[in-house]
Amino acid sequence: LFRRHKFVGSSVAQEELNILESYAAIEKDMLSCRRDIQIQESTAELLCKRRARAVQREVLASADLDHWVPQTGSVSGKTHYLHTLTGEVLHQHPHFPQIEARWEEVRNEVEAQHRPKRTKMLAYLESLKGQHEDVYDNVAQLLSNLRELNFKAQFH
Repeated sequence: LFRRHKFVGSSVAQEELNILESYAAIEKDMLSCRRDIQIQESTAELLCKRRARAVQREVLASADLDHWVPQTGSVSGKTHYLHTLTGEVLHQHPHFPQIEARWEEVRNEVEAQHRPKRTKMLAYLESLKGQHEDVYDNVAQLLSNLRELNFKAQFH
């Protein structure tokens, strides 16, 4: 009978250990996945900024300022642009709308490039959350059982 109790006790302990190891592994995977998602998003953002700066340099290098003269404000020190024929003043580069349109193209390209990987990573994180919930119920039951055992041991 003692051997039987010892075997049952050891198999229960092994099962409890497996539950805790599974829980710890899922927690570790979730943290790793969240970190990978953040890294991927940061990489996409940096790539977008780098490409946007290149696009801006490209547009400015090829832009003809036809009658636009850059001037620096005497008080503010900021550059504005004066059209010599119409007298119109712009506080941003005359080709800024073109630059903005190209920036939007760059953002869309980078997003399209990174979207599939991000979608997969988010789906994997969601699956881990489901597994986490399932295992968490087992861990909660295990902790409840341990509390009962500790409570009983205090009064014996």
